[in-house]
Amino acid sequence: MAPLLAEEVVKHPAFDTVDWNLPSTSSGTCTVAQGRRGGPLNLYYETHGTGPVKLVVSRSGAEIPVHLAV
Repeated sequence: MAPLLAEEVVKHPAFDTVDWNLPSTSSGTCTVAQGRRGGPLNLYYETHGTGPVKLVVSRSGAEIPVHLAV
């Protein structure tokens, strides 16, 4: 079975029943953009779980989520 696309996950009937307020496994800040215009910035992060696939979610000032699977 192929993994669901993001659009399919959001439309799934169980999506609204998920408890999204989960405690993080770890969290902290990381200094980024050192030596760049507008930097340095302290980027806040959280990790959830311990699996091999990581998902990075970032929100800009415009509240636009950016996702990157690592």
